[in-house]
Amino acid sequence: MNFEILSTPDDFIKVRNEIETGLTEYTDSFFFSPRWQIPFLQVLASNDSVVNVIGRDENRQVTGSMSLATMKTPFLKIFKPKVVALLGTRSVVSPEHLEFFLNDKNREEWFKFFEEYFCENLDSCSLAIFDSVAENAENIEAMAQYLERSGYRVIKQVQDQCPYLDLPDSFEELLSGYTSKKRKAIRRDLRQHGAKFEFIDYSVIGNTEKALDEARKLHNLSRRLKGEEGSFERTGYMEFHRRLAHSLAEDDSLYFKFLLQDGKPIAFLYGFLSGDRFYDYQTGYNPEYSDSRPGFLILAMAIQDLITSGIKRFDFLRGYENYKLYWTDKVRNTYRYYILPPGLKSSIYYILLKIYRGWR
Repeated sequence: MNFEILSTPDDFIKVRNEIETGLTEYTDSFFFSPRWQIPFLQVLASNDSVVNVIGRDENRQVTGSMSLATMKTPFLKIFKPKVVALLGTRSVVSPEHLEFFLNDKNREEWFKFFEEYFCENLDSCSLAIFDSVAENAENIEAMAQYLERSGYRVIKQVQDQCPYLDLPDSFEELLSGYTSKKRKAIRRDLRQHGAKFEFIDYSVIGNTEKALDEARKLHNLSRRLKGEEGSFERTGYMEFHRRLAHSLAEDDSLYFKFLLQDGKPIAFLYGFLSGDRFYDYQTGYNPEYSDSRPGFLILAMAIQDLITSGIKRFDFLRGYENYKLYWTDKVRNTYRYYILPPGLKSSIYYILLKIYRGWR
């Protein structure tokens, strides 16, 4: 097993197809695949703080990859230590369901590599914090157990809840699982308000850049109603999604829809397709049209459209919010791992974590 450290985004791009081939066995690989990671490396990552590693077997086949970053980050609202994190986390964008791509036969070699890398950086990094880890992340969980046997302290906690909706073969079949009252309400709103709008693909508006500009305006309007700043205004957020959307459009992985009224964008839904899954990443609407329920309508119409396209799961991603729970009561957890190496400093952090979180 040979490990290669990729020092630049261009080096990572060169092995993109090899990594993507290995990821086909993973159900939820989108947010730890090169499709997401390459735009992040190009826009939001500092090259001197990123470690992208691939592993090759004796036949030079890529059998795993691990993307890490070092950064200073708030800890317990008291300290700001330098930590090792999963690439993309603790940033303005929000990856979910993270995992390592590792071959089962070589997992222990990868764990030893991580431990050695961590030890080499102990002078500058006090601990590792892995955010947004998938609930079925067998490789990260196995590595945590390996490190515990090596004397590390590991704390695992639920971080977020991600509602999801399993999609049947037809919209009518989906409705049949709801109460009579809800079925009538959904049908009524689609009938009364749906005719007021045109459900269109982003390409009707223009290219991905122009569509994102329209989405930004709508998102800001709906966030302003809540007294919040729009996500698109965060530094680097818009440029990241410009690159991501452009790339995904080329391989038909971008799902980006709008509601129009008299040619004017009123609402949007922006997300990603991966296998038979859809990830609902961002939405927004013009509050002036709230009486016509554009937020509900674009979601209902997207669900109808995705069912017709053969998609089997609608993942709402993080956030236990009412508009998501209207459609489903199923949720998946994501987890945070604190990994603390042996030593006095880590022991202090461990005790403070226990006190702060009220753990025993």
